[in-house]
Amino acid sequence: MLSDLIARYLAAKAIWEAQFDEDDVKANNSPEWREYMDTSCAIIDFPCRTIRQVQQKARFILTDENLVDMLANCSTTVAVTDFLKSLAGHPVENEPVDSVDNGEKRG
Repeated sequence: MLSDLIARYLAAKAIWEAQFDEDDVKANNSPEWREYMDTSCAIIDFPCRTIRQVQQKARFILTDENLVDMLANCSTTVAVTDFLKSLAGHPVENEPVDSVDNGEKRG
């Protein structure tokens, strides 16, 4: 669930920040850094299944400088495309986005 993933991310971030200074040579090669980055990517790629998850994910990303920076500085369009797909619940290739169940009742 997204809430659990956010909690894991916040814990990993706090552990990394408590142990390392950004200028520390070992900071980006530690297991703590890998967990921090793995959970960062997991949040960005999390497939939202309801509009509430989309809102929760967007609100959380907007409050976290690291996650905003990851999206703002993507070096490939694949990362941005994958993020946008995650907001639509990761539709399978060639499936129209509006066919993804967003948790709303259809008329």
